[in-house]
Amino acid sequence: MELISLGYQIISYRVTAVDSDGYMHRGVAMYELVGEPDTRDLFSNLEVA
Repeated sequence: MELISLGYQIISYRVTAVDSDGYMHRGVAMYELVGEPDTRDLFSNLEVA
């Protein structure tokens, strides 16, 4: 997955879901973002002399 390669931590679950018509769907994937990459700018606090 592209986001995972960018450093995001994503976990997935397989669940059973019921749609608005009452049909059951097994094995639907749910994804959860559990961590983001550190995107702090290491040079943002530097002052120009």
